[in-house]
Amino acid sequence: MHREKIDKLLRLCGLCAFSVVKLLDFSYKEGGMMPWYNGDYPPSYKNQPKKLRDKAVEIANEVLKTTGNEGEAIATGLKQARAHFAKEKEQKHNS
Repeated sequence: MHREKIDKLLRLCGLCAFSVVKLLDFSYKEGGMMPWYNGDYPPSYKNQPKKLRDKAVEIANEVLKTTGNEGEAIATGLKQARAHFAKEKEQKHNS
């Protein structure tokens, strides 16, 4: 039912769902949805070491690209960055 209403609204605006998806994809690629770049980062990353923060931002941007969920991207970015550096440290220790 909701899908029909959305399709009707898009037709009234002269758009189809495919056009909207392409527009959103273009917006993301042009930096419209990616909030963290050029030293910008989520406030929750503020007190993290720069190396960890930069890796977390890199991961968060990829998660955001995939899911579109900013909260999930922030949490996953930091968690995975910590795991990355813990694994890196363990590998150096075992070498």
